[in-house]
Amino acid sequence: MPSLQNLVAAEHQTWDDPVVEKAIFGFSDPELVANAFSSYCANVLGSPIANAFFYRVSVACVAGVHLADGRQAVIKAQNGGRRADYLAACIDYRKQLAQTGFPCPTPLAPPEKLNGAWFTSEELLTRGSPADAHDLPIRRSIVSALAQLETFSTHFPTPNALAERGLQVCPRTAFFPSLTPLFSTLKPQPKALNG
Repeated sequence: MPSLQNLVAAEHQTWDDPVVEKAIFGFSDPELVANAFSSYCANVLGSPIANAFFYRVSVACVAGVHLADGRQAVIKAQNGGRRADYLAACIDYRKQLAQTGFPCPTPLAPPEKLNGAWFTSEELLTRGSPADAHDLPIRRSIVSALAQLETFSTHFPTPNALAERGLQVCPRTAFFPSLTPLFSTLKPQPKALNG
């Protein structure tokens, strides 16, 4: 299995300039990026990285890792300019979602700021499989999941940190806006209680 450093270097080959790493860490050297993730895992999760199986960059840097203690985790590094209360509220919301059985990964630790970057971590979920959101049954599943999130959000004590970041929209109890016309014509299908 490749090292995290090698995966970072491979990801850099897909970018003209690793601007995201530079913005988050202040550097883009693959060894230093891998060391930042390793430091987080050892110091916050209590276990070093045994090996890595993916590294991707978009608005954040995300690594999938096997920890030496046997856990599989997904670690995200984000811009240090994010607000601590916002990240903590997001983690709390996701933790409560996972506790209800909603298919989202359970956070492993509170957000942690190390060397100017925010790190978050969650368990790796491997159930399910990729699907094409253009297919009507898949779109219905997505709409159903969004409806579940909407229902859950009415019971979640809306933290100001989330509301200030635009995650609370009309109606007042809703977190989620109408995302796209692709889904607007679909109605959530109620789940049968017995299978």
